[in-house]
Amino acid sequence: GILFGYKQHGHLKKLGIPALMRLFREAVIRVKKKANIATSTPLTASLHVSVDVKGEINIPVNWAPPHVRTRIYQKLAEVNSLSELEKLQEELKQTTLNIPSGLTTLFNLVKLRLLAGTAGFESVHLIQDRKKPELWTLQLETSSMPDSIFRKLIEYAQNPEAPIRFIPASNSKLKFTFTRACSLPELTSQLQDLCAALTQH
Repeated sequence: GILFGYKQHGHLKKLGIPALMRLFREAVIRVKKKANIATSTPLTASLHVSVDVKGEINIPVNWAPPHVRTRIYQKLAEVNSLSELEKLQEELKQTTLNIPSGLTTLFNLVKLRLLAGTAGFESVHLIQDRKKPELWTLQLETSSMPDSIFRKLIEYAQNPEAPIRFIPASNSKLKFTFTRACSLPELTSQLQDLCAALTQH
């Protein structure tokens, strides 16, 4: 969408300035990357990862009034590390009697985004199974990656027991897909294992 001007998509007040600035930083980094312009902005785990979801993930409208749900969406958009995510979860647990499954799913989605960034990916693609909505297919994608990380990824993916496979692409993108549909917590666990493997020496 358009970030600024009268054609700006969404509502700035609802989105929140911090979330808008994160989107703006992501856009600037992507443009600089395409133009091969060096950027001094460090790419943190969540700064450069886009998320494409083909399915339904939201906070139930009957769980809380609009302003409460909007504030939670804002906070989730601003989360920049796993520790921040855990802190937000604890805050909600202390102030909320029951956390709906839709909100738990959102937390898992944000965790996937953070882990994907840690592993060096730029985008997360999630596709919900139409017959079994609790199952999701995960694909990770990036336009570039350090050779050392890429070699570790290929080595990891070549293991017959690994849940991830490399997909040769014609559009200069590096794509990896998880071989079977799983629940989001299971996909998160698999991605954590991948991150652990990449950090091993």
